[in-house]
Amino acid sequence: MKSISLLRYQEDSKTLSLVSRVPAGLVSDRDRNLMVYMYLPEAKESFGGMRLLRRADFHVGAHVNTFWRTPCRGAGEGPSKKSVVWENKHITWFATLDGGIGLLLPMQEKTYRRLLMLQNALTTMLPHHAGLNPRAFRMLHVDRRTLQNAVRNVLDGELLNRYLYLSTMERGELAKKIGTTPDIILDDLLETDRVTAHF
Repeated sequence: MKSISLLRYQEDSKTLSLVSRVPAGLVSDRDRNLMVYMYLPEAKESFGGMRLLRRADFHVGAHVNTFWRTPCRGAGEGPSKKSVVWENKHITWFATLDGGIGLLLPMQEKTYRRLLMLQNALTTMLPHHAGLNPRAFRMLHVDRRTLQNAVRNVLDGELLNRYLYLSTMERGELAKKIGTTPDIILDDLLETDRVTAHF
């Protein structure tokens, strides 16, 4: 399996041993960002797999000090159309130094595109807390110049959940604007909440 491998050097026996192997890695940096790097040897920018490619980035706003993974809830609850989607998927949780807890959840492309359109519509429709634009806040923050543009590819769950607090009429208008129905959007949001409800 071609992937990112984490090795451990044991000084006493002078050996390298494999700790883990995954197709993608999640890291945090000193600028309070989360970034997903992937091993994609077929991509030209990776120089034949010599470099990892950044596939997503997200500004958390706090220093992340720990990560842990849990299986999606309900994946093993019997064969159903919804549970098959979440089979073999994990939630990556993270904790911040200021006491916050967040998560990253892999999604199907179709659901991601629909919720991305909803997120963009909510950003322009809703008033921003303290006048702060959520899109600008969640963009990658760096103190130094980088050679790569921001990739994004991460949805802001806090912003998306504000859809649930809109009136029925506003939900309908917003869903029509992005070419779907309120029921489909509610189903996506509630399904995401269901598989991540561990606490």
